Amino acid sequence: MRKEFFSQIVNLAKRYEFMVVNDFAYGRVTFDGYLAPSFLEVPDAKGVGVEFGFFSKSYNMAGWRVGYCVGDSTIIERKEMDICAWHWWKTRTASARVSSRCVGR
Repeated sequence: MRKEFFSQIVNLAKRYEFMVVNDFAYGRVTFDGYLAPSFLEVPDAKGVGVEFGFFSKSYNMAGWRVGYCVGDSTIIERKEMDICAWHWWKTRTASARVSSRCVGR
């Protein structure tokens, strides 16, 4: 993804008042010096969304089910995030969910 695309998403989220959840599981798996941009690098992104990631992909921890959610704590604590996080973990067959209450404060 490019930062310009993320900027467009942020503008749409602000205009239509929706929450953005970026799956950044492979964000650190890049080649030839390329650095994948984080959604949260874009101005105002922290006000409209969060980002999920996995340690297993980035740090060769195959089989580990450890991940994270980063972003604004008021978004992370929303009831909709519980549903989103549950679905995100369930679709990746994870056995546990890292508490979002520890992140973003």
